[in-house]
Amino acid sequence: MARKMTLGTFLMCGLLYLFLVQYAGAAGTLEVVLQQSITDMTPVYVEGHDGDLNWIAGFSFDSNVSYNSAPVGTLSGTFLLTMPPMDLTSLFDEFAFDGALCLTGLGTCALTGCGMSMLASGQGDILISFAGKLDACTDNLTGIAGLSTGSAESNILSGAGESEFVLRIPIQ
Repeated sequence: MARKMTLGTFLMCGLLYLFLVQYAGAAGTLEVVLQQSITDMTPVYVEGHDGDLNWIAGFSFDSNVSYNSAPVGTLSGTFLLTMPPMDLTSLFDEFAFDGALCLTGLGTCALTGCGMSMLASGQGDILISFAGKLDACTDNLTGIAGLSTGSAESNILSGAGESEFVLRIPIQ
């Protein structure tokens, strides 16, 4: 199903694009702070254990991405524990992630990396810290590559969560 772009989204994407183009001729590092709101988070199970919460290997997710509180795209992907299954009695878990950042009207970039999660409560609340790379960009974002860092708060039982992440793009 195609999504219709609102005037506000069109303007914010246009401003973000101009912001990126403005730095295209300058040396230094461009930092773009984006907000992520998870809309769906689904467990990925260890093979042969579908539906068994004792055998969660990670999660697939879909989310909306905003820039200065205005919607600019989506981020979807998967994060998988490095030593599954997830242990709800363990304080920390390490993971790898692989996703696609789609900026409306601009293009798509691959976002890959790793992180650490920390169990914050017995009700499924977790804190997440992550770092990764941004590359393999398409369309108007072709040639852009950089790093990403961020943190998130999420609930593995409800699938709800929020994060803020920074894209750092070297400008030549």
